[in-house]
Amino acid sequence: MRGANHGHAWYTSQTQVWADMKNSGANTIRVVLTGGRYGYSSPADVSAVISRCKAYKLVCVLENHDTTGYGDQGGAVTLDAAADYWLAVKSALQGQEAYAIINIGNEPLGNNSASQWAGATRAAVQKLRNGGGVEYLDMVYGFNVNNRSWWGDRIIWGTNGWKQTSRQATVYN
Repeated sequence: MRGANHGHAWYTSQTQVWADMKNSGANTIRVVLTGGRYGYSSPADVSAVISRCKAYKLVCVLENHDTTGYGDQGGAVTLDAAADYWLAVKSALQGQEAYAIINIGNEPLGNNSASQWAGATRAAVQKLRNGGGVEYLDMVYGFNVNNRSWWGDRIIWGTNGWKQTSRQATVYN
């Protein structure tokens, strides 16, 4: 994956970014969306984002920024609330699985809540897949290199009983 971020939640009118990214040699664009903390990225907006990605042959990494700093920052929401957002915009996502990746929530737990990461992440992925019918390649954030055993190893190596779908469709960033 080669690309960069676009703060779409704050800069919705800056659509030249897609062309600029493609012209720079990118094959991916991470697009910041919001379910209410910084405005609202509606299903129509998400559809337009995916359409631009398809037009420029870029894979969209759609990221919900509302979770940033949960546990450390006021206003940040849980991964469960982030999953609710993805279910709310499901109509824009269905049928677009070949063009987009869902990053469930950006930096979802702060430094004081790391022990909650595995359970909260597992529950959010299960909510999307089992109850919501959103079968995407899910990207989950929260790997803390300074405290790897809590944030990464247990979920990556399955010691917390994580069960993947038959597609093995979870990426850790």
